[in-house]
Amino acid sequence: MENSIESEAVRPLVRVEVLPASFSRRMSGSINGFVWLTIDGNAFPAQQWDDFPVVILNWWLESLNGLVTNQSKRAECNFMDGPFWFEIITAQSSELMLRFYRRSKLGDELRMQVRSSLPMIVETMLRAAKTVIDVCKKEGWHSSDLEQLMSSYSKFEGPL
Repeated sequence: MENSIESEAVRPLVRVEVLPASFSRRMSGSINGFVWLTIDGNAFPAQQWDDFPVVILNWWLESLNGLVTNQSKRAECNFMDGPFWFEIITAQSSELMLRFYRRSKLGDELRMQVRSSLPMIVETMLRAAKTVIDVCKKEGWHSSDLEQLMSSYSKFEGPL
């Protein structure tokens, strides 16, 4: 039992970060704002990465759902802007391997990899998605992208 506690303690903290104050709605109706991951204090792709949080969090939750329901052993999570993406691979039981990449003409460059747990990743993605959903509702921003994110979120937490 001590080994499992020890291995949990050495896992890096992985968080999906969003900055609601940065969110804005474009003329097209798309919501953009800052969204990134922090892995033990290291930002990926960069701190305050400007992207489309409603769209990419929906993609990530849909991909993650495959792991949670055991329909897949791998989830691919892309950013919309830029050449960055990460994958989540089932290692054993609830342990995961996360690998962070940058696409280039020469192929995918592995930037970092860490072990984490399925509960930690699910919790941080859901927290970020809930924040984005709440901000959009508060601002009165409605879109099919937001409806899709809410649907993906509800697969984990139930209807909003």
